[in-house]
Amino acid sequence: MKQFSKNQKRAALGVAVAVLLVFTWRIVHKPADAATRAAPQPIAVDAAAVSHADVPIYLQGLGTVQAFYTVTVTARVDGELQRIAFTEGQNVRKGDLLAQIDPRPNQAAYDQAVATKAKDASLLANAKRDFDRYTLHVFKF
Repeated sequence: MKQFSKNQKRAALGVAVAVLLVFTWRIVHKPADAATRAAPQPIAVDAAAVSHADVPIYLQGLGTVQAFYTVTVTARVDGELQRIAFTEGQNVRKGDLLAQIDPRPNQAAYDQAVATKAKDASLLANAKRDFDRYTLHVFKF
C-alpha cells in the first residue's frame, strides 16, 4: 500500500475542511421556502372589445439579398469608358448598347494599320517592277 507524504496529507485535510465549511454555510444560510417569499406584483392588463378589421403586416429584419440571375460584362477591347447606357436592375436584350468606350485610340490604330497596308502595297509594287526589270535584263541575251 502506498504511503502519502506530509504535504499530501495536509492538502487532503485542507480540502475536507473547506467542504465541511461550505456545507455548514449552506445549512445556516438556507433560503426561505416558497411560502414565506413575497408574491410578485400583479401585471396591469388593458382590455378591448373584439372587432373585425384589416391589419397591416410589417416585417422588419436583417439579411442579405442575392439575385437569381447575374452576369459579368467584359469588354472585348480596352479603353476609357465614356458612358453607360443602362441602369442597374434594367432588363437588357441581346444587341442592346450597354457601354461606350472612347473610340479615338482604336480609330488611330486602325488608321495606322491602313497606312501601313498602303505603304506595304507600294513596296510590293516597287519590288514587282524591280523583279520584272532584273528578269528581263538577266534572261535577255
